[in-house]
Amino acid sequence: MNKMVGLYGGHSIYPLGPANDVAAFFKSIDRFVPEALSPGKFDLITDRLFRRYLKQSELDRASQLMDSIKDAFKVSPNKNIDWYKFGVIEDMTTLRLSGNTVADVFETYFDLFLKAKGSAISFFEAFNVYKPVVLAFADLPDFMLDKMRSLAEYDSNDTTPFWLR
Repeated sequence: MNKMVGLYGGHSIYPLGPANDVAAFFKSIDRFVPEALSPGKFDLITDRLFRRYLKQSELDRASQLMDSIKDAFKVSPNKNIDWYKFGVIEDMTTLRLSGNTVADVFETYFDLFLKAKGSAISFFEAFNVYKPVVLAFADLPDFMLDKMRSLAEYDSNDTTPFWLR
């Protein structure tokens, strides 16, 4: 199963690509961001966003961490990386595998994170309701099922993320 996954925040879903690509992003953090090996330093991204959702109070810190990840990816050449070992399926990927750096490969992820964050903030400003930034299936009907999932279900998830099931 390799369904399309996106970042959902506020009133919009921003498709990232197949689940394998999204999983490769998180594997890349472990591989190319040395600080990610420090316990707890990137948990907001590698645990909260990966398996749950981002609370409103976490958005600014998550943005800072995504900037740090992007900076680390910028100095990581995309030369001789076997993306297959990261789970990427070349004939299904939407990643820019021809990019010069790992940041180039995942460029849209950083852009779409900011859009999802902005959507969550604007939804809150318009309706005084926070719709969190979460990884979710981007295609119907799976998106509708994810949209109906309670935050309590996400909070209690300590195993495989819903978007990888």
